[in-house]
Amino acid sequence: MTDRQSWLDHCVDEFEWLAEHDGKTLLDLIEGGSLRASELTFAAEHAGLLGESAIPYLVPLLEHPKSYVREGAIIGLVTTKALDQHPEVVERIKQLADSDPSEELREVAREALNG
Repeated sequence: MTDRQSWLDHCVDEFEWLAEHDGKTLLDLIEGGSLRASELTFAAEHAGLLGESAIPYLVPLLEHPKSYVREGAIIGLVTTKALDQHPEVVERIKQLADSDPSEELREVAREALNG
């Protein structure tokens, strides 16, 4: 395992811990812009565990230039149940499913919409 992979594994564990114990810090990290894209995607996924409070932090990530960050945002939004309660989120994910440049991301978006 590379040092970078070890660091990323550590970050994923930290994001999980923050989601369970200190959600505000996790959301601050997402908003703060200090995370690398490879970290941001996992932070977004775990932020979904925070529920409704994470939605305003995750929706902007649907515009991120990296498709894997957009994917993390979709996963986080599905976890929040935003697709059940926020038609504007559903509409944005439909747009990604229809026209995102990444075929993989389009498939993730379609899966999210199909529940």
